[in-house]
Amino acid sequence: MTLVGAATSCGGASDTKEPTKNTLHIGISYGGVLPSMTDDDVGQALDDAVGVGATWIRMDLSWAEAQPTPSNSYDWDRVERIFAQARQRHLDILPVLVDPPAWASAPGCSGNHCEPADPSQFAAFAGAAVSRFAPEGVHTWEIWNEPNSALFWQPAVDPAAYLELLKASTHAIRAADDKAFILLGGLTIGKSTNGNLSAADFLGQTPESPLKLVDALSVHPYTFPYPASRLGPWMTPWAQADSGLPYLRQVLAQGGMPNMPIWVTEYGAPTGGPKGVWDGSPGSLDQSPDHVSEEQQAIIAADAVATAAAEPVIHAMFWYTDRDLTAPLDSSEAYFGLRRADGSKKAAFQALADAVKRLDG
Repeated sequence: MTLVGAATSCGGASDTKEPTKNTLHIGISYGGVLPSMTDDDVGQALDDAVGVGATWIRMDLSWAEAQPTPSNSYDWDRVERIFAQARQRHLDILPVLVDPPAWASAPGCSGNHCEPADPSQFAAFAGAAVSRFAPEGVHTWEIWNEPNSALFWQPAVDPAAYLELLKASTHAIRAADDKAFILLGGLTIGKSTNGNLSAADFLGQTPESPLKLVDALSVHPYTFPYPASRLGPWMTPWAQADSGLPYLRQVLAQGGMPNMPIWVTEYGAPTGGPKGVWDGSPGSLDQSPDHVSEEQQAIIAADAVATAAAEPVIHAMFWYTDRDLTAPLDSSEAYFGLRRADGSKKAAFQALADAVKRLDG
């Protein structure tokens, strides 16, 4: 299958070309766990990406870890050792630039994902990261993770503040690398509630469209307990009004970029949690499920690849994530892995690998 739009202008702020692959970009999204791993564990995690047929990895590149004190230098050691192992396995890298250190966080914010106090300082970090890693072949960057989520933009979601961060950062990145391909920070798909904003509301509340600054829209259209194809591509009974592909196209059209490619930089389904489990039967919905059975996760994984591949506007699909966490065990967030916490494979591992193989069939 040929990647629609490969080697063509992406319609962003520059004439940057999208990274070219022969098929839909398939990746594994690791969040922020890789830097704390041993070299052996990093190697095993990246071997899993190769094992399922992925050609990309997505991982947080934290400003807090690179510059914990207000010095004039950055510590890239923990990131470099991961990138080196990725290069050895011929994996492309999508770093997500996130999270200022405490000394550079917004006043009064004490969370883990604070808004930077000064966008220009974050942009300096972004430019330094690109200057460091572009010579090693890293040209694709995502600016923040889920800026429309109250969890990941603290103390409160602020579309105008994110726009200022994006303006400063894209300028710094493109100044450091004329080959840079920039993604908008991956947006959650859902309603405006509990401090979160829907993608449309978030983009609509910025003074100008942030889409004009980037080369692709990054989204996280989780659909569990249902597969992505239920009721049509990226349309599910749980959230028909605000997570379907027509909705995302509307978001792009409203932002003035109707032909912009969509990168699904997180998608998956948890297999554990404190509430009920969905096993595919109508009766299991009565338990208010917050996770799915391992068999249903495997169905969702295979379906996600086929659904994304069938949609020309979707250029990438990253599965979240490789391995379950050991904590917090009282949250479904701990159970999105293709492997259990003890390292044993779930059925989704092989299901995802088989689905990726079928792309070339």
